[in-house]
Amino acid sequence: GLAQLWRAEADLKQGRAAEAAKRFEKLARGPRESAAKAYAWAGLGAAHDKAGRPKQAAEALGRAAAEARRWQLAGLESDAELSAAHALARAGRLQEAAAAYGRFTRARPSHPQRSVALYQQGLALKRLGQFERAASAFAAIVEGNPDSAFASDAHLQLGQLYGEMGQTERAAAHYQRMGRASTGSEGRKEALLLQAQVHYNHK
Repeated sequence: GLAQLWRAEADLKQGRAAEAAKRFEKLARGPRESAAKAYAWAGLGAAHDKAGRPKQAAEALGRAAAEARRWQLAGLESDAELSAAHALARAGRLQEAAAAYGRFTRARPSHPQRSVALYQQGLALKRLGQFERAASAFAAIVEGNPDSAFASDAHLQLGQLYGEMGQTERAAAHYQRMGRASTGSEGRKEALLLQAQVHYNHK
């Protein structure tokens, strides 16, 4: 089992996604029960993703997370769950992706990738037109982890959302906070321009 897993991983690293997928699937669906199955499903998901099949990738990664849970492989379980959510988003299954990101963030409040999940959840909800729920996801980043690399972008998204909802003062406030959170002068300039645009549009 492990030898097949290593061969499949080598195939994947060398760009032979189709060969890797066959090896991973054979091991994942095989009769032998072991923790290697969790890694095989994860590998199959990665192979499908690399081949441009996000729907199949999401399904395989979901199986990987379930197997990892069964074998108490916490790191693999969380990685597979987040990767499955990303694959759902790439497949255009935004409602499912948003739900998957939500489950991830609720189950793992201190996970280092939580801000990534919240940001992607916010983007999916925004694309679905669910502005209030999207704003809640972005707000969770800036309130819970204001030093996150995503903080400036989250403020930008919040400014756009509140602008869309006609909440001018809240939009301007987030653009102002975006400027403070930005690390470079370009980000601060953009924030000032966005604040001016909000006030101009309001008048």
